[in-house]
Amino acid sequence: MLSLSVLLLVSPAAVLLVSAQVLPPQSPIIPGCTTSSFSIPSWYVQNLTVSQTAGTAFHVVNRATNRTAAVTCPAGGAAHPDGWTPCRVASLSPLFLDLGSVVQASANSTTVRVGLNETWTCSDRNASQPLTFSAEGTASAKLSCGGKNATGCTAVDDVVLVRGSLHKPVEVTPAYSKGPPGHAKPGCAANSKTPRWTLSDVSYVDRTGDGVTSMARKDFIAQLVNAATGYESGCSAYYGVGGGPPGLGGGPPAPGTLPNGTSPTALHVGCTGVEFSSSGIGQYRPQTDASFDPAMSTFTVNQTWFCDDGDAARPVQITAVGSATLSLRCVTKTLPGSSSTDGGNGTAQTSKQCVPVASKVNGTTGGIIVTGHVTSTVALPAYSIEEPQPVPDGCTVSSLLNPVWIYSAFGYSQKNGSAGVTDINFNLILQTSNPGFQFPISVSQGPKWSGNTTLPLPVGNATTTTTEPWYDCIIGNGGDDSPTLWPHDCRFQYVPSTKQLSLVADWYCSDLDRQHPVAFSGRSTTVVSKKVNCGPTTVNGVVNKEGLQTCVAVDTSDSWTAPITDVTWKSA
Repeated sequence: MLSLSVLLLVSPAAVLLVSAQVLPPQSPIIPGCTTSSFSIPSWYVQNLTVSQTAGTAFHVVNRATNRTAAVTCPAGGAAHPDGWTPCRVASLSPLFLDLGSVVQASANSTTVRVGLNETWTCSDRNASQPLTFSAEGTASAKLSCGGKNATGCTAVDDVVLVRGSLHKPVEVTPAYSKGPPGHAKPGCAANSKTPRWTLSDVSYVDRTGDGVTSMARKDFIAQLVNAATGYESGCSAYYGVGGGPPGLGGGPPAPGTLPNGTSPTALHVGCTGVEFSSSGIGQYRPQTDASFDPAMSTFTVNQTWFCDDGDAARPVQITAVGSATLSLRCVTKTLPGSSSTDGGNGTAQTSKQCVPVASKVNGTTGGIIVTGHVTSTVALPAYSIEEPQPVPDGCTVSSLLNPVWIYSAFGYSQKNGSAGVTDINFNLILQTSNPGFQFPISVSQGPKWSGNTTLPLPVGNATTTTTEPWYDCIIGNGGDDSPTLWPHDCRFQYVPSTKQLSLVADWYCSDLDRQHPVAFSGRSTTVVSKKVNCGPTTVNGVVNKEGLQTCVAVDTSDSWTAPITDVTWKSA
C-alpha cells in the first residue's frame, strides 16, 4: 500500500517565465529492480516547469522500477511547517509513496529544488517474497526563463537526477563512481576544443645486437599530460627489432588506432594512468594510443577523454589526435665486451641514447607541447559519467537475499578410543557473487561459551538434542579487520556422533556504503561430510605420548555450503 505527498515553496523574488519543452532522453537499461534499487536508488525528474499561475509540474521516474508519476504543485498552495508545500500527484504508476518539491529563487538566479521520498517493492529475485525499499533524496535544477512578458520557467536540463539514500531494507547511501580523471575540471569542455598535451621525461634508446650474444632493441618512455583534464599517463615502448605483436606496447601501431600516414616503422607506445589500478572510476575510462617514429623523431597520440564540467546532465566523450616532432640530442656509445678486443665476437655493438633538447613549458624546463585536433565528440547519457558500474551481488545483497556460509578445511583432535573431540577448527567465508580477493578465514575452538557475547542465545534443536558444549570462536589473523566476508564474532557447537556443526555469527557488510556498514547476525546448521585423515599428534617432531591424534581434511580446499537462517540486521 502506497501513499503520496508533494511539497512546494516559491520565493516572491522569482521572475517566472515560460520556454519550450524538449523531450528527455530515454531511461538507461536497468539490469533489474533489486540490483538497481541497491546500487542506484534515484529518480529522474523530467519536463519540469514553474509558472506564477499554474504552479510547478513535472514527471518523476523511479530508476529502479522504471515507473512514472505526474506531479503538479498548485501556485499559492499552503506551505508545510517544514517549508514544503503539498502537491498533487496524478500517478501514472501505482507504486509511488511520498514525493516532495521545493522551488527556491533569488534575485540573481532561479533554481528549483526537488525532494523525493518513496517506498516501492521488487519481486524480480523472489516473486513470492517481494523486497521492500524506501529511499529519499533531494536535488537542485537551474531554471531557464524567457522575456519579461512570459509567465513561467522550465528546467535548463531535460533530465534532473535526484540521488537517494536507502532507509529500507538497510540504511545506506550507495557510492557513485568518481568518474574518469579530470571530467569535472573547470574548463574541461572548453579547453578540449583545442586539444593539447605536455610530453615530459622523454627518453629514447636504440641498441644494436648481433642476434646471438645480444638482441637489438628500441625503448621509448615519457610522461603525457592532457591539458584539458590534467590526466597524466606513463608511456613506454619496447620493441625487439624483427618482432613484436601489432597493437601491443612496443610493436607497430594497431590498424585504425592512429591517423593514416603513421609510419609503419614507428614504435607503438602504450600509455596508462590511474585508471589502471583504480576500481572507482566507473564505466568511462580514458584510452590512449600513441607511437614514436625514430626516423622522424615524431610522437603521435590518439586519446579519448570525458567532460561534464559545465553540466553533469550533458556529458561528452572527446577523441583527439595530436603530434609533435621532438628535437633530440643523442649520444652513441660502444657497448663493453662487444668487440673482439674485449672478448666479444668481433662485431662492436652500440647504444644510442636520446633526450630532448631543453625547452620550457610555463617557465619549466623539460616539457614538449603536443598540439592536435578533435576527431569526434559524442554526447553521452545524462549523468552517466559518475554512474556506478553494475556489479554482482556483494556482501550486503547476498546477506539479505540468500545468506550462505562456505565451510572448508574441517579438523579436530581426538584421543585414541575416545568419542569426544577437542581443538575443533575450520575455515569460513560468506558466499557472494563478488568476493574479490578475499579468502576464507580460520575459525578455531576457544573457551566454552560463557553467555556474555552480544550474539543471540543458542536455541532450537542445536541445544535440545545434545549436551555438547558451545565454544567461543577464535577468528584467525585478519578477522578483526574492518568489514570483510568473515564473521567478527561467533560461537559454534559440534556433535561428533552426528557430525552436526552449528554456528551463530555476527558479520559486517560495507560494500554499498563504507561509511555506514550494516551489522548482520544469523545461525547455520550443517553436517560435516568431508573426509578427514587422522594421525599421531606431534610437537617439534615428537609424538604425543597421551595417544592424541590430529584429524585434518583430506582436501583442505574441498568446501561445502550451509544456508544462514534467522538473519537480523541493523546499522552498525
